[in-house]
Amino acid sequence: MTSEFLDPREYIIEAINHLDHILPGQGPIHEFVHHNTIHGFQHLPFEQALAEYEALTGVYGYFPEEKNRALYQQGRITDADLSAAFSHATHLNVEEVVFQTGNLTIKRKDIYRIALIHELPALSISQLNWFIEELSALDTIQPDVSQRARTRMLATNTDQSQVIRQLWQSILGKLSIQLTD
Repeated sequence: MTSEFLDPREYIIEAINHLDHILPGQGPIHEFVHHNTIHGFQHLPFEQALAEYEALTGVYGYFPEEKNRALYQQGRITDADLSAAFSHATHLNVEEVVFQTGNLTIKRKDIYRIALIHELPALSISQLNWFIEELSALDTIQPDVSQRARTRMLATNTDQSQVIRQLWQSILGKLSIQLTD
């Protein structure tokens, strides 16, 4: 019998029976438990299972980005963990060189790592213009760049204006953006 011919009570019972294999038998548990709460999706790849479970229930299967950044700062997530995750995500092409000058090589994984461990809020065009005009963003290494990164960038060329310009040109080239004066 199809659900269009069921009375409301039978329709609800049919829906519950259908969802019984998808929904967990108990609510979220804060301690280890043997039960797989997304067992109804175990036939799917893990990331897809979480996405479909989220679409169905609204429950997000990962920590928020802020929590992951805090765990990184605490050392609970390490650079080795990020490297392992990058090697698993082959579609990211992490070894692709984005920029190279002298001994300085920046690969996709370097950019991904920075984006994961630092909050990088989107800038409006007005904010970008302000950074360029007031902070000389196209000519200087910004003050919040770590000393380690600054040293690495200037290892082969101490003219930071030239290094930053080369970096911007590489980024613009990768994005197929042509600047006009």
